[in-house]
Amino acid sequence: MFRHTESYLKFFIKRGAGALRSFLLFLRAAPVNSSGYEGRMLIINLEAMGDLVIFTSVLKHYKKKFPNIKIFLLINDGMGMEKVFKNFVDEVLTIQYKKFAVDPFYGFKFINKLRRIGFSKVINHDFTVPEIIGKIIAVGVGAKEIIGHEGQEMEFQKPHDVQQKKQLKFIKEKILPRYTKLIPSIHEDMGKEGTLASILQQYVAIYEATTGFKEEDYATILPGFDSDRQTKAVTQKFGLKPKSYAVLNINCNAPCRTWPAERFLKIAEFLAGEGFDIALVGSGGEFARVKEFQENCGAPTKNLAGETSFREMTALVKHCALVVANDTSTIHVAIALKKPSLGISGGGKFGLSVLYGYKDINMWVYKRTECYNDNWHCAFSVPYNMSSPCVAAVTTEMVLEKLKSLVAYLRQTDSYPREKFRARF
Repeated sequence: MFRHTESYLKFFIKRGAGALRSFLLFLRAAPVNSSGYEGRMLIINLEAMGDLVIFTSVLKHYKKKFPNIKIFLLINDGMGMEKVFKNFVDEVLTIQYKKFAVDPFYGFKFINKLRRIGFSKVINHDFTVPEIIGKIIAVGVGAKEIIGHEGQEMEFQKPHDVQQKKQLKFIKEKILPRYTKLIPSIHEDMGKEGTLASILQQYVAIYEATTGFKEEDYATILPGFDSDRQTKAVTQKFGLKPKSYAVLNINCNAPCRTWPAERFLKIAEFLAGEGFDIALVGSGGEFARVKEFQENCGAPTKNLAGETSFREMTALVKHCALVVANDTSTIHVAIALKKPSLGISGGGKFGLSVLYGYKDINMWVYKRTECYNDNWHCAFSVPYNMSSPCVAAVTTEMVLEKLKSLVAYLRQTDSYPREKFRARF
């Protein structure tokens, strides 16, 4: 009951802020800078870090298709990914997402800032329906062309909570009709395997509909992490020897999607028994959880939670032996860097961010349950700080079996991956 009440409150707070922001823009919207704006394009993607790593699959192609256009990219502030994305676009802009949602004056000023730059084309690459802020910005900057994705069909059929249900109604009635080009949901992917179209496939659909081109290569990449100097700096800083340590991330951005920490203890002990040092990673807010795990672990570990920038964490993955984690950004970074990984996933949106990469080195562990593809309604069946049934159904034995297979494979070869990148296994 509390979660539903909280959902209602969040919805009305954001709607109130949104209404005032709209009123301010009605009164004082800045004129759109149309001088030369045919030469400027804005791409919006306000999804999480792991989704942005997957986004490189198509972002890397835009400059080749629009060589004479100055491309701006808008992402969330504070992720430290600006330098990576400057490899693909001309300018990276950032937004304080939560502040935009609740502070109408910040939102008013931010949209006016974009209007003063002026864009003839806006491409909203957010693939989910409920991501409302990117959509509000897309239709608010005064562009001649507004291209966006309809969203996942599941979200319309099974809204996660009250807030999402009300957001969907607002988006469907007020936002989507303002797009000049609406890219439809991928309906056919709920096929024989019962998996959703992946994030990568959603991005590809948006890219191909926007450009009219199909690319041969949609592998994710993270350029700029190959230098010996960087290797030396990162490994010396954390006291690690390249290719002799495993990166372990026991955290996730939602408790219901997080595999139980006590099961990760067995994984750490196995990796230590195989001769790997263990680097525990996470955000600063996850430091205490990682420290508690470290204290309970029978194997020596290094707690690096909150100690690494995005570039340092990426370099750490680049020079490790393998990564084991929940379905988090760490796994997606590993795939982009062609590093061995094992991801543990639940099924609330099964297929969305799993079962892709290089099949010989990127493994996934999951178990189908009755709540699969319920848009994480199963999270309401357990206390807030506990794993959902579909996540808890993944046993330690299942993970160890896959992990042993991966380690054995890595013992046999230094040359990997042997298979080509696949958007869907």
